[in-house]
Amino acid sequence: MKDVIDPKEKGGTTTVVKSPVKITLEVSAATIHEMEFPTKWEVYDVCILRDSNGAVAKGKEIERFITEVRPEFKIEWEGKSIEDGYEVRIDSIVYTYMKKLESDTSERENFFDRMTLCANPNGMVIGEVRKDILTTSEITHNYWINFRIFKGENLIGDYSIDPRLKIM
Repeated sequence: MKDVIDPKEKGGTTTVVKSPVKITLEVSAATIHEMEFPTKWEVYDVCILRDSNGAVAKGKEIERFITEVRPEFKIEWEGKSIEDGYEVRIDSIVYTYMKKLESDTSERENFFDRMTLCANPNGMVIGEVRKDILTTSEITHNYWINFRIFKGENLIGDYSIDPRLKIM
């Protein structure tokens, strides 16, 4: 995770500026376009997820992809097609809590101020991590990236992947 340190020190302390974290979903849209009803794993196989912290995941690794952020950090999600002629637009980001065991009755806090963050007209979603969120390096938060693929103005399909965030 990259913090930007303000070179101006105030009262003997250094100010940490909250830099946005960008998460980019790259998709082989032409490959998905050729599939009639792709499975979750077939969708994963044609995706690459990377963040501005330097993390990269391909294929099935995406399910274990973790982006580290801090309270009050802004996160920007954007989609890109690997091929020309297609467009990948992020539709929404949806918080989800996934239990590891049936006996797990705990509830984890949503890391944003609402369950679903919707995209702006350009197909980008921007969210800010709540400042009062519990921070621990032991908890990862699952969420869905819902995205759409277009060829020109024609919608090819709606798809989802589910990476994770870790609030540090």
